[in-house]
Amino acid sequence: MNGQGSPDLTVDDFFKLSFGLIPIELDPTEFVTNEFTKELFVSLIEPSLKEQNPTGIFRNLFPYLVDIISRTIPIARLVNYVQEINGNNDFDDVYQIFQRFEEFCTSRDFLIAFLDKVPTNSLSKIINTLVAANIPIPIYLSNDTHSQKGLKVLNELRDIIVARKYHLFISVNQANIDYLKTPFTKQLYKTYSNNREDYSGICNPNSIDISFHAASENHSRPPLAISEIYYDEPSSSTLSDTVKILTKFAFYIVIHVSNKDFDGNELNDQFISTINDISIECYGGHKRKILILFWKIKPQSFNKHKEKIEKLLHEKFTNNELWIELVINNKKNSLFEKIKKDSFHKLKDTENPWIDWNSISFSKILGDSNKNFLSENDFELSIAEFGQFICRADIFYASYCENVIEKLRDKKHLETPEDSQNYKAEGNRDIRNFQKKQKNIEETRPISVLMYFANVIKKNDIKYMREFARQADVYFKDHLISLAKKDDEIKNKTVESDQSNIRRKEIKQQIEELDITIHDFWREFVILSKIIRNDGSSVLKKLYDIDDKQLEKAYSVWIREGEPIQILEGASLRTLNSDFLSSVLSRIMSNSKRQLIVLSIIGPESSGKSTLLNCLFQCGFSTSAGRCTKGAYMSYRHTFYKEKELDVLIIDSEGMGSTAAKYILRRTDFDKKMTFFGLMCSQILIVNTKGLTRETSDTLEVSSHHLDALNIRDSNKPRICFVLRDMKDAKIAQRPAFLDIRENLKKMFDETPGYDMNDFIIVEEQDVHLLENAFACSFDDFYPQSMITDGENFHYPANYSILH
Repeated sequence: MNGQGSPDLTVDDFFKLSFGLIPIELDPTEFVTNEFTKELFVSLIEPSLKEQNPTGIFRNLFPYLVDIISRTIPIARLVNYVQEINGNNDFDDVYQIFQRFEEFCTSRDFLIAFLDKVPTNSLSKIINTLVAANIPIPIYLSNDTHSQKGLKVLNELRDIIVARKYHLFISVNQANIDYLKTPFTKQLYKTYSNNREDYSGICNPNSIDISFHAASENHSRPPLAISEIYYDEPSSSTLSDTVKILTKFAFYIVIHVSNKDFDGNELNDQFISTINDISIECYGGHKRKILILFWKIKPQSFNKHKEKIEKLLHEKFTNNELWIELVINNKKNSLFEKIKKDSFHKLKDTENPWIDWNSISFSKILGDSNKNFLSENDFELSIAEFGQFICRADIFYASYCENVIEKLRDKKHLETPEDSQNYKAEGNRDIRNFQKKQKNIEETRPISVLMYFANVIKKNDIKYMREFARQADVYFKDHLISLAKKDDEIKNKTVESDQSNIRRKEIKQQIEELDITIHDFWREFVILSKIIRNDGSSVLKKLYDIDDKQLEKAYSVWIREGEPIQILEGASLRTLNSDFLSSVLSRIMSNSKRQLIVLSIIGPESSGKSTLLNCLFQCGFSTSAGRCTKGAYMSYRHTFYKEKELDVLIIDSEGMGSTAAKYILRRTDFDKKMTFFGLMCSQILIVNTKGLTRETSDTLEVSSHHLDALNIRDSNKPRICFVLRDMKDAKIAQRPAFLDIRENLKKMFDETPGYDMNDFIIVEEQDVHLLENAFACSFDDFYPQSMITDGENFHYPANYSILH
């Protein structure tokens, strides 16, 4: 593919023809139900192609592209369909358009055009999905109006960058790099960079792409960001400004050189300009490694050219480690292994700089887009002003009182006629005492971090809400990671004793207390809004100047923008205030003609329930290794199915059989309640397990405790879908798995006299879905081959490709 553009297809033409010039509206709660086939592709682009001067040919594909990106299905499918149409000459009158697309454009180009049209409120979620799928984020920084496309993406990357201390590896490419058809980092790190394309597209010149790779599981390697920079003639000043900023934070920079960078024996102006773009300053005063690689230069010319490069570098970079090498084809593998080893030790063994957004000044290139946003330090400052806290009740005192009151009421429900009057009176007295404590909150001073949240609520803007959520996550997760490390140290470095066990128990309690998210702030405000003062106003209004309508409106915005809400707490299984939630959902689901579908998922802990729902419906449920979901979360979605518009409530639940220490004694009761909740409120219940194992039987056994309850359901019997993960030969095993599940269910019902399975639930063969293992295991790609047997070099899951 030709990356330099041509009169046949300019960059302007490409953006105009592909997705058009007008912004695209995207409802973040909408999902599609049809598969993105070639036939659907043709039907969606046909209306645009019939216009006299087609523009925005792919605009109607937008929700389907969001869907396939969320499901990590190759976006290259769009390019493949273009090639098929071009090959078959399906559209005679617009054949030339598709011919130009095929000749000049890659998946990366279409991804740039797609990201440009993603609404700002949805962009961060899309970018996070790309990052999770190990896809390089393209940043297009040409020197014309199109540079805003890259700046928009660059601004959104702050959420990714500040979440972890990413260490940056940069590869710098000159214009006309025909000697590097395969990007250098893809040659060096075949797994990490396998999603970088081999061909240069129309948007390659004056662009950057950057991929993000989480820290190794045992923390033997810090988080890593890998970037390719592509220059053009002439280079873009916007690109140059960005390169100056990024190179300041790099621990390793590779610059590629060829004969084209010399005029005779002298370095040309373009190359000197590139060197001048590299920041002299290195963040934190650390020494970077700058590696110059000569490509396709004859050995006899190498020494002369090397002298020129050395002189230029020594004059400019006085505090950096410099290394110059000639790439010789038959020795390339050994050289690359040498580079991997050197970069690995540079990353691991020294205090290298990381990308610190707080120290980056993008104001020059981002302009107004980076102003009037929450300061990165705002959350920390509000916590610092509040002072040190020991437990969550120090911040969320209304929630604490509410939980105690509910527990006391639960005890009252368990009272028997044999209980003494004193015992009953004591329970009533305790309830009144905590109700009084809760009401007396109005006499206290506002808490600084809650005042900060109140200011976010008053803005009623999703970007501020998401920024608050991110800052809270970063702040508390840093503390959780620190505590987890302390626990590991005690576990690994001390002999087990009563003292060490007590200390570990204290640390785990601290972890539970500090496992705080934005949902805790929402819940506190909802409870405060329901505590009414003598004058009829709420405590929330008195302390934080927010009334019920403001809170409901802000919560509606949060839900409408596709964010999940916590409806059941994990520790107490307390629900969010039903009157408040009902009022908010009534605002959102105002069309009574739409059918409401509730879809829930249950299954063992860490079986991928949240990941599955995110993949299917872009819910945004939290995912990570180990237990992540606590209680139950809900996400609102809507869709069109068989010409009917549906409202869908998707419920994600905490895993059954959780290994969390504080839950062990009550797991069976907890699992029964969660299963009961799913069965009673859902039209569709997904049972998600890892294969056809004991876990499946355990889940079915827990479900059998609620056969009586199914009799009193007002609506139709629920449809049960089984998702069996990590199966081998899924197609062959489909029928046997269905028969096995059906037989187990039948036995379960037969053991209870008077119950017939067909009267209660629907289970058909099409409702049993077998998924093969979604992950391929690979060695950590940043390790050199010489360390491949090292005990620290573990396997990690490699994600599906989107671009390929």
